[in-house]
Amino acid sequence: MRAEGRRALQRAQSALSAGRPEEVLRVAEPWLELPDTRADAQHLTGLALQKLGRSSEARRFLRRALRARPDSACLHHNLGGVHRERGELAHAASSFRRAIACDPDHAEAWAALADTQRFADPEGFVAQIEARLAAGRVPADRRHHLHFAAARVLDRLGETDRAFAHYEEGNRLRARPYDFARLERIAAGSRRAYARGTHQARQARRRGPAAASRRPLFVVGMPRSGTSLVEQILASHAEVRGAGELPDLGCIFEQLGPVAGCEGAPPGVFETCLLYTSDA
Repeated sequence: MRAEGRRALQRAQSALSAGRPEEVLRVAEPWLELPDTRADAQHLTGLALQKLGRSSEARRFLRRALRARPDSACLHHNLGGVHRERGELAHAASSFRRAIACDPDHAEAWAALADTQRFADPEGFVAQIEARLAAGRVPADRRHHLHFAAARVLDRLGETDRAFAHYEEGNRLRARPYDFARLERIAAGSRRAYARGTHQARQARRRGPAAASRRPLFVVGMPRSGTSLVEQILASHAEVRGAGELPDLGCIFEQLGPVAGCEGAPPGVFETCLLYTSDA
């Protein structure tokens, strides 16, 4: 049973990476309450629900997983991401701090905290990040997160020269060779996929029941201006369903990857494709 559960959760992890959150829910469900698998199953379920825009349920499952693994920096970080998506910034910052307390070298948690909180002692925060960089324990492929975190805080302080130095080093560490021919192939596949209407069919299967009216209501605003709160207020009405707009395009792009013949496209490439194909 233990080996079977591990194999099932590996399949769920692969499905999550491939942008198939509904499959994650199906595969993980039998393992949610078994002692050897429940923490991982609840973690994966929470991440899948977040992908589907069901952030309240995602938060509940991640909290359940944390009860089993209270020292998991990864879980605290992912719960913080759900809180931030819901506009619960104080809770998000608390989760990111707990992730750092569990693992001081969790680079993504430092970066998320820099994006979420304004600091009483920003120079002290930057000093902590630079100490992590100097210690040399953060893997090379994660160090850019620390440089970008320091840069954002320094930029807000008006320390532009120091901020630029961190931005420059972060971009150097994250640099990837640019393959324009591959981008053209991905863009062509994306256009074919959109022409077939595949994404509409997939989205229709993914959606739950909605109100009788088909009229959409878009809540538009600048980042951190309260749009998530407005959506929550509206969705509390019996005849309004929050559609989870925020993660939808990401799910569509991930699901279109195999359809467009571009498995393994790097993160962000479809966003670039939208710009590339906007005049097509």
